[in-house]
Amino acid sequence: MTTHHRYLDRHPVNPSARAIIIGTIHPHDYTGFAMDFFYGSQCSTWTILAEAFPDRFPNPITREAVLDFLTTHRITMSDTIRSCDRISNTALDTHLIPRAFNLQLVDQLRNSQIEHVFFTSGAGKNGALRTFYTGILRYKYLPITVSLSKTGLLPTDIFGRDIAYTVLYSPATTADRGIMKTKAFKEVRHLYQHYDSPVHAYKVALYRQAFSFLVEG
Repeated sequence: MTTHHRYLDRHPVNPSARAIIIGTIHPHDYTGFAMDFFYGSQCSTWTILAEAFPDRFPNPITREAVLDFLTTHRITMSDTIRSCDRISNTALDTHLIPRAFNLQLVDQLRNSQIEHVFFTSGAGKNGALRTFYTGILRYKYLPITVSLSKTGLLPTDIFGRDIAYTVLYSPATTADRGIMKTKAFKEVRHLYQHYDSPVHAYKVALYRQAFSFLVEG
C-alpha cells in the first residue's frame, strides 16, 4: 500500500511566509477526510489553533478559512515525505516505510523568508524532525543535541541564516496517551483537571505559547 502525497505540489511552500508547519505525510485513505488539505483527516491541528486563537480563526473551520488564516499570518505548510508504504492501515509514523523524501524543502526554506519551523512530531521513529534531518538533510544520524531538545536552530551552513525550530506535540488524538505519561504534563496536570480532556487543553495551551507571534505582531 503506497501513499503519494496529495498536497506538496498543490500547495507549495510560500516563500513570503515567516513560519512553516512541517509534518510527515497524511493518512493513506483520503476519501473520508474532513478537509482536502494538510491535517484534513480529523482537522486536529486546525481545531487546536482555532481554540488557541478564537479571535483569529474563522468559525466554522473550513478549507477556505484555514487558507485565509495561513495567508493572513504568513504561515505555510509542508511535509517531509513524498511517498511511503505502510506496514498496516494506520496513520502512525512508526508504521511508515518512507520511499521518497521531500528534497525540495531545502531550497524552499533557503529561498524564503521563513524564520521558524514547527515540527508536528519529533525524534521518534519516522518523526518529522528525524526524517527532516536523516531523510532530507541526509544526516547519517540525528545529532544528540537535536534529539534531546524541543527547540533549536537548523544548520546555518545549509540554510545560510538562523532558522529556529520547535517540536510540537502531535495534534493527533492518538498521541494523547503518550503525552499523559510525560513528566512535563504530570507537573501541570492539576491546571487542566476541570477540562473534559486535560491533555487536549494542555496541547491548546502549548500551541498558544508556540504561536504567540500571532498576537504579538
